[in-house]
Amino acid sequence: YGKAGLRFDPIPPDAPLEPTDTYAASKASASVALSAMCIGMMFKLTYLRVFSVYGEGQFNENFWPQLREAAQGGEDFPMTHGNQIRDFAPVEFVANQVLNAALHENLTPGEPLIRNLGTGKPQSLRDFAQFWWEKWGATGELKFGALPQRPNEVIRYVPFVSDL
Repeated sequence: YGKAGLRFDPIPPDAPLEPTDTYAASKASASVALSAMCIGMMFKLTYLRVFSVYGEGQFNENFWPQLREAAQGGEDFPMTHGNQIRDFAPVEFVANQVLNAALHENLTPGEPLIRNLGTGKPQSLRDFAQFWWEKWGATGELKFGALPQRPNEVIRYVPFVSDL
């Protein structure tokens, strides 16, 4: 949703798509293209807009794997102040939701069903980091404020979630 995330709390699935980088633009473009194909070709489509997923198999340069590596290595972990609010969803939860969507039978050909995928439980990056830091028994220190926030970062990025 990009900049549209600044105007909605929570962000509904029909919020405008206003990406702020090329990766987000590619996801927005795919969503628009698939929706148009669904309408034009009259097939069934469920499109899930997945928010902040974490867990095993995640790209090791992302936040959660970096946090885990520091915790397990007994290192300090520099991060922003941690005031960003996200809906962090474990990969197992996301996989189950994708499976449920794939098995959903009440779809109408030509009418794309677009839903946000999240837990409905927003939390700050600080709280998320502290939870895992304690869970892993980390001996290092979380260094809040050691890193600057990214330019143009949306501070509160929380989806409106609903059942299929």
